[in-house]
Amino acid sequence: MSQVDDNQVAEEENIVDAMIERALKRSETIDTHQDTTPRFTVHEDGKVSSRYIDQNGLILFTTTDVNGPPHPTRGRTITMNIHTFVSFFETMRPRRRAYMFAGNIAAQNIVTAGVELAGHTLTFDDQVQIMRALHQLEVFMQAWPTLEHLVLEYTYIMLRNKHLKHGQAADDATVLLGEYVSRDAWRMRVRKFAKDAGLPPVEQRKRAAD
Repeated sequence: MSQVDDNQVAEEENIVDAMIERALKRSETIDTHQDTTPRFTVHEDGKVSSRYIDQNGLILFTTTDVNGPPHPTRGRTITMNIHTFVSFFETMRPRRRAYMFAGNIAAQNIVTAGVELAGHTLTFDDQVQIMRALHQLEVFMQAWPTLEHLVLEYTYIMLRNKHLKHGQAADDATVLLGEYVSRDAWRMRVRKFAKDAGLPPVEQRKRAAD
């Protein structure tokens, strides 16, 4: 490798190190609980939704970036199904904080690859917008301290609104968490989640209907 190549690699490493340092500092100052509106809403028909998950179990993520030129996705609420969101959650919320920025890069690479596989070419502005949106998504994910909290909130809403039965909720939890949970064990966790959150309990169904 030539001296020029060595210098270029060193410069790129310094840039990445600086980006990681900025990302870590941002994460230390982020407060996702400044919104004082209630997290959950119990509607007149008894159905429940939250600021982050609607009555049908769709994740509600709103882009809020106001910097830079106008962009068609700025300020728009994007809905994601739970399986897509959990994929991002697991990629972007690594257990070791040192790899946080690496998770963001991995998510960016996945999004970019998906766009290119569909036959589209990303401009530089598109790539910048993706980075901004993923950073906002990373902030949004801090609404749940762990993956289990996210899955509990999702399955509670789906059960309460009669979109899932207890056996189906346990099956979903098994897939989303990557570990087996029985129907009765997950029902107990959901019951405790509702009680701790001050929410109405999931209506009991006859066992034969589960």
